[in-house]
Amino acid sequence: MQVIYTDGGRANTEYQGRENYDCTVVALANAASLPYEQAHNILRKSGREDGDTHWMEQGLAVYESEKLGNVIAFETRAMLDDFLKEHPEGRFIARKQGHVFAVVDGIVHEDIIFSRSSTLSRYTRILKSWRIIPREEL
Repeated sequence: MQVIYTDGGRANTEYQGRENYDCTVVALANAASLPYEQAHNILRKSGREDGDTHWMEQGLAVYESEKLGNVIAFETRAMLDDFLKEHPEGRFIARKQGHVFAVVDGIVHEDIIFSRSSTLSRYTRILKSWRIIPREEL
């Protein structure tokens, strides 16, 4: 399982050092190939406040309403290893208990904040996933 630890572009923004629980922002930035600030603004429009971890579904509704791309939701219930084998291509946001992360072309993109404490493994249970299709890929 290949993992890239990334901040989704946070280090180059005013949010560096201010945002800690922003896995939703980082996952959206990585999966949709958006600048961190744009992903942050999309989630803010959905009602997310800085430091709030729960707004993925609402944020993806805003993403679609702004015609940035399409989102297809899946009730996954698969182990991460199986998910990666089933989806070797494409852009996804995956949700496990209490956390979301991106998967792009079979590679996990995990928030760098979790690089030391990440509990992601091939046995991680994915509870839900969303396929992200950016406008330029439609």
